[in-house]
Amino acid sequence: DGARAAALRCTFPARVGRCLCALARSRARTGEGNGELLPVLDPWLFSELAEAVAARNGDLAAEVLPLWRRDLSAIAALDGILAGPPASRHALAARLGGRGDAAARELLARLLTDASLLVRQGAATALTRTAAGRITYDPEGSETERADAAAAVRRMHNPPP
Repeated sequence: DGARAAALRCTFPARVGRCLCALARSRARTGEGNGELLPVLDPWLFSELAEAVAARNGDLAAEVLPLWRRDLSAIAALDGILAGPPASRHALAARLGGRGDAAARELLARLLTDASLLVRQGAATALTRTAAGRITYDPEGSETERADAAAAVRRMHNPPP
């Protein structure tokens, strides 16, 4: 029942969130179930969800990134995406644009020096949104230029809104 489920989410958000994270340990999340989890997702539950998906070797990019709201900081579990295929790393880059927390900037810096041009192009777009043109970056530039841009991202403090 949709009304009953909504009432339970409003009345017991933490319990419902923990139950949904527990389900993620045993089966893949689909986009259809995101509507249930988004309203109750807090930083702790976001981390718990990512750990649950990682524990069963699930697809972090497909199951966790769509739930990464702007008000949630980057978490350590997202590092697992860096070891995934270029499409997953590109999806991560797409979600990093404009994020100001230090962990998100570290992820962006790592993607700026990625081996895949596709990933670096996505990271370039995210960099434009994050640094507002203060850092020069060419995804096809030399390794040294890309490393310099990554170092500049790591030094950023309080990026522009």
